[in-house]
Amino acid sequence: MKINTQKKFALILIILILAIVLTLFLEKKVLTEDKIKIIPKTQPIVSTNTEANGGKDQRNKIEKLLTREDGRGPIEVANQFGTSAVPILLEIIKPDYSPIIPQAKEARRLVRVGAIDALGFIGDKRAVNPLVSILKTKSEESIIRGSAAYALGRIGDPEALNPLIDALSDEDFSIREWAIKALVKMKDKRAIPALEELYKRETKEFIKKQALKAIEQIRNANR
Repeated sequence: MKINTQKKFALILIILILAIVLTLFLEKKVLTEDKIKIIPKTQPIVSTNTEANGGKDQRNKIEKLLTREDGRGPIEVANQFGTSAVPILLEIIKPDYSPIIPQAKEARRLVRVGAIDALGFIGDKRAVNPLVSILKTKSEESIIRGSAAYALGRIGDPEALNPLIDALSDEDFSIREWAIKALVKMKDKRAIPALEELYKRETKEFIKKQALKAIEQIRNANR
């Protein structure tokens, strides 16, 4: 009988200890969660630092990322700054853009193209009109105009559809090629008639093949 009483006492003691430990754990968990702001992985990380948002510090960091030789600069800008980088990127893509850091001054074209690509990755509609303007500016280099076309395809805003369709008639074959790729990204079936016309009149065989493939891809995406 004495043994049973001891066992009961020990069991009660263990239960009390477990209850205390569990209470302390839960209190700690609540306090920790109160201090952490969880950012969903599906959303771009947006800096809340006052100096970084639109300031010189953020622009320096963005320019530095865009001069990376591994080509990952635009993706890193999109991931690290998200939509907070858009105003600075819109400044960088301007023809009269003047870089801050020495590396960017030496690689001005690379930085502009990188900024255009970053805008495409971010997908903010504020970039649509400036990118359309670049696409339509014949005095811009082909790499700049082509990058703008593809970024518009990534953003996927319907306002970019007609400018991209117009680009299928551009005298620069590389712009026609970029426009095809952008329209495939958009998957808008309204582009199919224009792509069919391009296929009929195009003289460069590789672009004809791309136009035909694009028609098939867009049709499959809309089934």
